[in-house]
Amino acid sequence: MENVLPVTQVFLLFLLVKSLIEAYLDKRHIHHIMAYRDQVPEEFKTEITQGEHQKAADYTVTKTRAGRWFHFFDTLILLGWTMGGGLGELDKLV
Repeated sequence: MENVLPVTQVFLLFLLVKSLIEAYLDKRHIHHIMAYRDQVPEEFKTEITQGEHQKAADYTVTKTRAGRWFHFFDTLILLGWTMGGGLGELDKLV
């Protein structure tokens, strides 16, 4: 029982770091997409129109923003299973 607190602290630290990294990468992803939203890459100019490119960029930004919510709920579920006693209840049930 002595090691529970340090293990819990390490778990929460890693979870926090993971969440912050995901949020940072999502923000950079959105910023990059919006910076190049109005110009079709040279490699694709013959394949897609500017309107199609913008539509794809908008879709990706919306999907990334929605993904933030999924990350948040995933974290809540993980905390519920681990810190909230969900695994203990499952163990009792089994």
